[in-house]
Amino acid sequence: MTARKLAEMTASVDAARLLYLRAANEVDNRLPAPEYEPAVAKLFADRVAIDVAGMAMSLFGSRGYIKEFDHQRRLPGRRLRQ
Repeated sequence: MTARKLAEMTASVDAARLLYLRAANEVDNRLPAPEYEPAVAKLFADRVAIDVAGMAMSLFGSRGYIKEFDHQRRLPGRRLRQ
């Protein structure tokens, strides 16, 4: 179960990164401004960040809510930006 969650998290982050890079490439190579690619990339990356942080918290169990760990500090800020 843990390996599956880690694989899912990795796939989601890689998909967000590729979408972001594709949008950046389209912005760099087109003269007219792209219509929606950067917005879609940002929206998807924000949602992936929230989902992956939540999955990381669940993987750590009760330790996921201790403020000493770095992943706990990242989730509340992401949830505020939803």
